[in-house]
Amino acid sequence: MIGSIHMPAHPPAGFARIPCAPHALVSRAAQAVVDRGREMLPDLSYAGVLVPDLHAAQDVAEALREAAGAPALLLPRIATLGQWAASVPLDRPVAARAAREALLYRELGKRGWLQTADLWAVSGELAGLFDELTRSNVALPANFAQFNRQLERAYHARSGDSLTFEARLVHELWHVLARVTGESDPEAAYQLRLARLAENAAAPLFALGLTRLSPAEERFLQHYAARAPVQHFVADPESGTSAVERMLAAAWPRQPDHPGLLDRARELKAAYPASPLVARLRLIGAASAEQEAQAVDVTVREWLLAAKNESPSWCRTGSSRAARARCSSARRYWSRTRRGGHSRPPAPPR
Repeated sequence: MIGSIHMPAHPPAGFARIPCAPHALVSRAAQAVVDRGREMLPDLSYAGVLVPDLHAAQDVAEALREAAGAPALLLPRIATLGQWAASVPLDRPVAARAAREALLYRELGKRGWLQTADLWAVSGELAGLFDELTRSNVALPANFAQFNRQLERAYHARSGDSLTFEARLVHELWHVLARVTGESDPEAAYQLRLARLAENAAAPLFALGLTRLSPAEERFLQHYAARAPVQHFVADPESGTSAVERMLAAAWPRQPDHPGLLDRARELKAAYPASPLVARLRLIGAASAEQEAQAVDVTVREWLLAAKNESPSWCRTGSSRAARARCSSARRYWSRTRRGGHSRPPAPPR
């Protein structure tokens, strides 16, 4: 392993991780926000609420109104972690990614290492790699020989011409960017902003369904909790009590020592002789992302016409622009219809 990540051995006293059934996560978190600030109702601006993306903000606001039992509320700050961090001013400018890639392009050209390669593509890949290293709190040693030895241990391989060349490429260009003074790279700036938010923590913080957090984001929650309460509500299928939730938990167990698939299936069948997915799951054959997206679009239209009240949660957008546009459009139609914005589904995007 290259570098190290320093995390506290135990969460601070102000940190609470609260597993919830997926369908109840937002309502349970909203109730916690209201309960903590009940004496201040209808003013809930005492708190901060972190959501995975801004699409969830409206649902959180509606859940807060329902939990408070009030037609009007002064809402808390509802934002993504990135959006909140972006509001923190810094003392130095942040380098644009395009400027960093241009610098890497010039350095690659000077060295003449990849004469037949697309240097712009290589520069983009290197910039992404360096951001990932920063995100994971990995620092490369100043000495190339030491770095090369670390790679040998990490990959369980002897140092050869190919490994040495790639190691030198990464090592030299990493330090080229590190020597740029007067500005921060975007990932380092993000981590610095998170650190400043944690240093100035005062308001209770409620985090909803934040998954795949980077080490820096995990540290932020821990450090924030040392100064103000943090409640992190996480979706846990095993916390559910319905037949579907139990079925999903059995299909994808989280415990490392879980029983085998056949044993889990037998246990589930004993509890539910009839499959919980009857009339809930439809299998559709699709030979491409476009066919898959079209099937989603047609299904959403069928639901709208039948005045269904369930939202499609299984839309996978595929990789093509047409597929993404069709699924995005389907989601917008559904959202607007639920709010009364459309009396009938509009035509699909072309």
